[in-house]
Amino acid sequence: MQKSLNATVLFVVGPTAAGKTSLSIELARRYNGEILSSDSMQIYQGFTIGTAKATQEEQAEIPHHLLDMVAATGSYSVAEYQEEALALIKDIQKRGKTPIVVGGTGLYMQSLLYQLDFSKTKKNDGYRQELETQETETLYAKLILQDPEAKHQIHGNNRKRIIRALEILAERETRKTDSFRKPREEFSSILIGINFRERSSLYDRINARVDIMMESGWLDEIHSLIDQGVPKSAQAFQAIGYPELLQVIEGEMEITAALDKIKQNSRRYAKRQLTWFRKEPNIRWFYWEDYDTNQEKLFQAVHQAITHSMTDNTEEA
Repeated sequence: MQKSLNATVLFVVGPTAAGKTSLSIELARRYNGEILSSDSMQIYQGFTIGTAKATQEEQAEIPHHLLDMVAATGSYSVAEYQEEALALIKDIQKRGKTPIVVGGTGLYMQSLLYQLDFSKTKKNDGYRQELETQETETLYAKLILQDPEAKHQIHGNNRKRIIRALEILAERETRKTDSFRKPREEFSSILIGINFRERSSLYDRINARVDIMMESGWLDEIHSLIDQGVPKSAQAFQAIGYPELLQVIEGEMEITAALDKIKQNSRRYAKRQLTWFRKEPNIRWFYWEDYDTNQEKLFQAVHQAITHSMTDNTEEA
């Protein structure tokens, strides 16, 4: 029997290829849920295989939101995500269902957990003038050094967005106070993390998934995007794997070398994701090895943890 969690939002986080999609769908079945993607690349239309979107069958069974929202040639910001996701959460709860936020983009998750106001980030004229004197390539390198995930959200030629991102990072550094990370009051949150204890097990999953993506027609997907007129400079083409496969199509890289690089970059991305999520103290982590990699055992353990969390929240209230 399905039941909702009233004013609670479930967050399912973890590194790429850890199994977030399957867990979120099972939770949606058990808690009358609807899924909100928290992935900065799944919002683009046509970028499906390489961003590991839920399948059409999965989307038909469970309502999914924040997928395929933006044209392949468009761009999207965390401020836009925050506004639309919060509105969806409110609507889902109003309909008596449970919002389940799923993904690996840490800043997107934080924009919902905390009262971060991106629209009111002050402009530092002195710092902006300093940035304006530097080459775009230098600014981009600085941004990636401070926030590696920005590589998959901002194109290296988009000078305006690069400078704005550096300004936001600079202000965030000067505002490291408790109020800056003040939790939201409009809903309670339960954070579930899924991963492997052995890094090698996660890496094996990542490598295997890249191979499956190729078998599923990833290269054909990119050919189709090119035929539709999507330029290489499109923000969505910065998603992991797409730049390398573009090079394959253009004859600049052998497919074997490209796949090796994609797997390596995916593993590095997983490490960055884990670094980000481990800064969040309220995530309850679950590891496949603890349940003999048995899906039903792990799902049941997560279900019990959520039930206990709900009981604790009720007692505190």
